[in-house]
Amino acid sequence: PTLVAAAAVLEVLRWVHLLAWRMAPSRSRASARLVLGLIAGVAVVATTSTLAEQARDDAKGLATELTVILLSAAVQVVVLAVLWLALSLAMPRPPSVPWTSLVPGALLFGAGFQGFSVAVSLWFAPRAARASTLYGSLGVALVLLVSLFLFARLAVAAAELNATLVERRRLERESADITLGG
Repeated sequence: PTLVAAAAVLEVLRWVHLLAWRMAPSRSRASARLVLGLIAGVAVVATTSTLAEQARDDAKGLATELTVILLSAAVQVVVLAVLWLALSLAMPRPPSVPWTSLVPGALLFGAGFQGFSVAVSLWFAPRAARASTLYGSLGVALVLLVSLFLFARLAVAAAELNATLVERRRLERESADITLGG
């Protein structure tokens, strides 16, 4: 089930990137290496989260706790951005787009996911706990669906940001060429 779910996520992300870059659809399947890479990436995120949580629990004193919280959040943002960048490199994009053009979306994803994690711990988790007592499994399912929707919006926003910035730079270059040439 995990392999099938990872392959499905990769297929959705492939379509998101095709649409963001306004590319023609192509028939391709996610390679087994990419599927395993996605699963490994999720494991890295889970491990990073666990280590950050342990570091926060071990911190003593307000200044130390604040330092650990900020440092662990920054490390998690970097890890998430690097993982998203690696995933974005495997997704379709025009051949003329360098890897550096994918960095803004990766940073948006890393920071957004970290913000999403804070929202989950402060808002979604308590809501799910209350929803399970009030509405049973239907309430929990609703909270999970809303959080998955927000996560999907973040993934789309990261891909769209990269494509929009590249398009904007291209239009600015063309405008400058016309101005200089005319």
